Amino acid sequence: MKITILSGSQRQNSNSAKVGSFAETYFNTGGAVETFHLKLENHPLPLWDDQISDSQLEEIWKPIHSELSSSDALVVITPEWHGMASPALKNFFLYCDSKCIAHKPALLISVSAGIAGSYPINEMRTSSYKNSRICYIPDHLIIRNASNFCKQYQDPQDQLIKDAVKRFHYSLEVLKVYAEAFTQIRASESIAIDQFPNGL
Repeated sequence: MKITILSGSQRQNSNSAKVGSFAETYFNTGGAVETFHLKLENHPLPLWDDQISDSQLEEIWKPIHSELSSSDALVVITPEWHGMASPALKNFFLYCDSKCIAHKPALLISVSAGIAGSYPINEMRTSSYKNSRICYIPDHLIIRNASNFCKQYQDPQDQLIKDAVKRFHYSLEVLKVYAEAFTQIRASESIAIDQFPNGL
């Protein structure tokens, strides 16, 4: 099984990337899951438009597309900025065609410096799935007071952080179950992405 972890902050040393690294370490424990951790802070994509040349796509997007195509599931992490998902993450989904992440389950995680964080979950569920055909699972996570969560993750002292870490691990396990089940969906002869590449 291979899972892509997408850290959607373009800010260097972001809490989103730290949360992604926690997920990466969790999946890699025991060697049962291969991971690809894409940090958009280190791999910025040019603003998408339909005039991007084939040579640009070959250089900046094809390696990422290949990793996504070979993945069975995704963890999609976004910071909340002004009540919105990050621009880098929204831009990323403009690059995604239906052939790389279609009918693959994804766990949404929103990261907030304070007590908010719900708006990006709704935004991503509403606007990022249409042509990519990504399938967000019912579970999602909101990491509130993210700096405190990241500081205590390895050795939580606060009961709220302990509970948050347990929920974090639980949701990652749920995603693995979805990843196994969705392989059958993608293998089905009923899936006709070439015939119907875009959603409605």
